[in-house]
Amino acid sequence: MNKKTIILLLSTFVTAVSGAFASNLFIPVDGYSSMVYVSKQTIPCEFRKICDLGTFVCTATFTIGNTTYVDFGLFKLEGTECTLLLSQSTP
Repeated sequence: MNKKTIILLLSTFVTAVSGAFASNLFIPVDGYSSMVYVSKQTIPCEFRKICDLGTFVCTATFTIGNTTYVDFGLFKLEGTECTLLLSQSTP
């Protein structure tokens, strides 16, 4: 094989591997509200909706008792905590 063929094969391989990693980053994930910010919540992290990881903050509107939380930011569940703010494709 000559030099150009090797370079072409390597660049194709690198592109394929990076594409596989990038596509995994946009898999929708569950969005949770955190008891840290919602004191009336009875569990540390409560599922609210699925977030598709776009460019806007992933939010949900929900009611607990007499309190309605409007456009409340949602977090990713990591172990027993939910601390990483998620995003979605629509505002």
